[in-house]
Amino acid sequence: MKLLISISFSLFFFTHLLSCSFAVQNRIFPLGMTSAGVVVVEVRLDRGSAAPLTDEKQNITNDELTWSGQNYLKVYDNNQRELYTEVIDSGLSIHYLMYDSILQSIVDKGLSLTTRFNDFKRITSGKINFCRYETQCDFAELIYDTINNTVHLKSHNGHKHLLPITNEEYTIANDIRNMYLDRDAGIQSITGLLLISSYREYNINEQRIFVAHIAVGQKLPVHDEKKEKKRQFSDVANSTFSEPVIYHSQGFDFVFWE
Repeated sequence: MKLLISISFSLFFFTHLLSCSFAVQNRIFPLGMTSAGVVVVEVRLDRGSAAPLTDEKQNITNDELTWSGQNYLKVYDNNQRELYTEVIDSGLSIHYLMYDSILQSIVDKGLSLTTRFNDFKRITSGKINFCRYETQCDFAELIYDTINNTVHLKSHNGHKHLLPITNEEYTIANDIRNMYLDRDAGIQSITGLLLISSYREYNINEQRIFVAHIAVGQKLPVHDEKKEKKRQFSDVANSTFSEPVIYHSQGFDFVFWE
């Protein structure tokens, strides 16, 4: 009986903690192109807190939150297949308030590693738009097909790109796939759950690369008009930003080009 009470209390405590701080963000920051595909920095992060909740302490503040995980230098083709993977840092730990500056340093390090690609062409400019976690916005739309068991992202140009939710080789979507996708029910089990947060465009001469952040969660973040204002950048070194976080969420970036 004591063991049962102890386990029940632990589960309650853990669930309470997760509901306040837990989130997963798997993010992609394109750096440029090679003849094989797009070169990116990929960052996989879990958010949590070391500060325990008690009867007296019911909330976790931003200065008690941390992101932990790993990051990579990768090359993807336009079917989201990984052609090259190199670990940049396998023991990443970011204090919540240092999130932006650490992301920038990771991208800078990734850029320094692109010298290993002889035909690398660096991104010259781009812009960031925010869809505020909708299934459809001015820039993109998610289209579900339960008959063919697929989800497509329809770009602002009207082109449809297969979202590889059911493809286990697309590991950046593992969290959503493992937690929400019912293997028997297929796409029907997540229809309407996926939401679009940001929609980015990167330029290399005439080439356009796009990244959409897709997530599932329980409670939408409070909109910050200042942070979510449409933003342009003139160099990829200045392209990092904080993705708005849904409470208790799993999110990933989907990269493609047209």
